[in-house]
Amino acid sequence: MNRNPYSAPPEETPFGGNRRRRDSGPANPNGLIARLETVCAASWAGRPVPERQWLVPDLLPLRNVTLLTGDGGLGKTLLALQLLASSALGVPWLGRECRRVKTLGIFCEDEDDELHRRLADIASAYGVDLGDLEHIEIAGRVGEDNALLAFGRPGEGADATPFFHSIRNRARELGAELIVLDSLYDFFPGNENARTEVHRFGGLLRSLALSTGAAVLVCGHPSRAGMAEGSGLSGSTAWNAVVRSRLYLTKPSNDDGAPADPDARVLATKKANYGPVGSDIGLTWQGGVFVPNRANGPDIVDRLDRDNHARDIVLAAVDRFNAQGRPAVAAPAQANSLPNRIAKEGLSHGLKKAELQRAMVALFDRGELITGVVGYHANRTPRMGVRRPDGGEK
Repeated sequence: MNRNPYSAPPEETPFGGNRRRRDSGPANPNGLIARLETVCAASWAGRPVPERQWLVPDLLPLRNVTLLTGDGGLGKTLLALQLLASSALGVPWLGRECRRVKTLGIFCEDEDDELHRRLADIASAYGVDLGDLEHIEIAGRVGEDNALLAFGRPGEGADATPFFHSIRNRARELGAELIVLDSLYDFFPGNENARTEVHRFGGLLRSLALSTGAAVLVCGHPSRAGMAEGSGLSGSTAWNAVVRSRLYLTKPSNDDGAPADPDARVLATKKANYGPVGSDIGLTWQGGVFVPNRANGPDIVDRLDRDNHARDIVLAAVDRFNAQGRPAVAAPAQANSLPNRIAKEGLSHGLKKAELQRAMVALFDRGELITGVVGYHANRTPRMGVRRPDGGEK
């Protein structure tokens, strides 16, 4: 029997087939794992309960797959690009808190020039430069073979393609904690109505999330039936089962007969294994981006203004404290930490310590602040503290 040309080496295959990984232990003659590894639940007694990790609380969990569906032309790709930008900057996405992480986006319906134009609009709307989006790595792959899974004949299983491994390896190299895949049917070459094939593909995506620790967002199109019934799905109901979170982008209904606002959208939570279901986020297209209606949370620009203000306060405080020979430290648990000192000495100008802490971390990430020698004690012992890279020793 000829081997599938897309198959990876046995130790690299994330699942599927009857092969085993090299480190999977003894196998029976059929190639299956002979001993199932288990954990006794009682062994967890006395250990801290692991906190669930989110990219966007209640919407996009880390180490899991989220499916975003919506009719063509409604703006799924724009929402995904905004998520990349919000994650790269650590600012709200659609009014919701968003963790600052490194990101990777694979877009099969747009070329690089179009992605460039869209990200330029997003950066402008967010009040930043494209140069600030250093945590976004992106690829436009229109017209390429983007299949992540290769299906053999019935009963032969499926194998991850080299392209899947290249995405996973690149995400690991970058340390990306958000991976965007747009759109679903460019990556899935199987039968969307075949439950087994859908489950295999879902397992592949989950293996990508688990092996990288990332939140994986996949954009897809619903069928006519899915739009008519309001489910936002297409094909087998297994699509709903293989993801932990599912979002559906639509236009708001106008039951009163009033003219529809062409720029209005609604993002509905259709499935959330770890959060509330049924909440809707009202959106309006404005200046090249979607902005949340005020009832949904803080405006993006308002938040960016506060973040920029916090940055200026932190930098000014570093210069002030060091010039006075009273350097602050970075460790948040210490009373002498920079955010604590700023708040205690009345220099916060109404900002919260959490905002100052976030600004300090962002400045460290950008290399605008470092920890080093900022002077000497009376006995000439070096005094350590937070300083600017070009601040020198005092």
